[in-house]
Amino acid sequence: MINCCFNLPYSALQTLICFNMVIGLQKLLRLPVYTESGIKLGRIFDLELDVATQAVMRYLVRPNFLSTKSFLIAGAQVKEIKNDRVVVYDSVLKAGLA
Repeated sequence: MINCCFNLPYSALQTLICFNMVIGLQKLLRLPVYTESGIKLGRIFDLELDVATQAVMRYLVRPNFLSTKSFLIAGAQVKEIKNDRVVVYDSVLKAGLA
């Protein structure tokens, strides 16, 4: 395998690295959840995995740490997971899930 990253500018290298981002469970469970339009929904508290496919099926989100209220967001409703936040489609609000 040839490593072609040495001739890339730093910003391009950063972008390339982001495509291969891996995140640990402990960090994921602390990430805040926002809609595309910037509305904060809370933080990921737990998640459900499909053991056959090893895919995240649903994320359990709580508005704050002390809240007993929580809601589920399907994995398909997640637009992207960034280093500092999870972004979900605005349709989550329209569906009344949050």
